[in-house]
This record gives sequence, C-alpha cells and structure tokens, in this order.
Amino acid sequence: MRTKNYNDSELDLFQIVNFFRRQIKTFATIFILVIAIALAYAITRPTTFESKASIIVGERLFFLQQQVQQQQQQLESSDEIAYRYSDDAVIKPIKNTRIIEVSVVAESAEASTERLNNTIRKIIDSHQKILLEKRGEFIGILNSLSENNANKIDLLQLIDNASNSSATRQLNPISTKELRYSGLFLIVFGIACLLGLIFALSAALLKDYIERNKGRQH
Repeated sequence: MRTKNYNDSELDLFQIVNFFRRQIKTFATIFILVIAIALAYAITRPTTFESKASIIVGERLFFLQQQVQQQQQQLESSDEIAYRYSDDAVIKPIKNTRIIEVSVVAESAEASTERLNNTIRKIIDSHQKILLEKRGEFIGILNSLSENNANKIDLLQLIDNASNSSATRQLNPISTKELRYSGLFLIVFGIACLLGLIFALSAALLKDYIERNKGRQH
C-alpha cells in the first residue's frame, strides 16, 4: 500500500513537471504581461501627501459615573466619529483607548494639512458644544433640586473642573509624508502577482488541454 501511494505521488509530481515544461512559455508570457500592465498603471499614479494626527475623545459627565461603562462615557463613540467624518478624513480608532488617528490624503502637503486641521477642529468644536450643553443640563438640575447655595457652588466647581479635563483635544502635531505613486505601488504589485499567477495558470491549463485533445484526435 505504501509503495502504491509513493508511486502515485511520484507520478503526480512527474505530471506537474511535464505540464510546466510544455507550457512554461505560455505561463511566463501571461504572468509577465499582467505584471507589466499593473506596473504601468502603478507608476502613472500621481504623488500625493498624507497628513496624520491623533486626538483623544473627551468624556461625558455623570453624577453616578462609577456605574457607567467606559464606552458610554465618551462624548461620541469612535465608530460614530468615523462615520460622521468619513467624507473629510480617514478615522482609525486605537483599540481599548479613547484615542483616534485622523489622516487625510491630498495632492499637496498644504492641502492635506489644511484639510486635516479643519477636520480636527470640527470634531473638537462639536464635542465642546456637547460639553457645554451637558454642563447646562447639570446647572438646570441643580437649580431645580437644591436651594443650598454652598452645596450648589461646590458642585458647579466640580462640574467645571471635570468639563475642562474631559474635553476632546489633539495629542500630537500634524505630520505629513510624501506618498510616491499615491502609495499604491506595493498594493498594486501584490495584487498583480496574485492575478498573474491565476491568469497564467488558467491559460496554461486551457492551452495544454486543447493541445492534448488535438493530439488524441490525430
């Protein structure tokens, strides 16, 4: 049994080697053609610039904060931010943190920096508005629940300090880098290699099948 399996494996390998000997020109031609087309596309892509910066999302304020989960404390979830500003920038949340990375790609360094600045400012201003609204809600609650001025002042001071410390803010300066070929060269090359192998192997198999059928008919 082992001898038979060994012979079958040897036969399969022999057939594969013979197949590539017969169709190596077809395989190589198709593969090189696909790679050449892909490279021609990649090197014609314009140079672009990518600007990046990170921000930390502020937190909502709760009287019973210890009962609220971390995700619920964010002024706005990372997924919501990514969706709302998807037309302006690429938003990448950092797992298990309130930090998000914001990036913009444009045709010039100045344009990418300006667009990134505008996007970050939109996010920060939006969250600052949420904080102010929340602080106003707290003040309204205090006015309706307590007439004790001393306690009210203490609580207002606590809320004001918390508001300042939990605001959304930018963590690092904007960095900009040049992306030759729009940063697509390696991606296009990788995809081209995969497609080249598939197309070349398919063409070689089809050509080999046709040639062998013709040989049998003769």
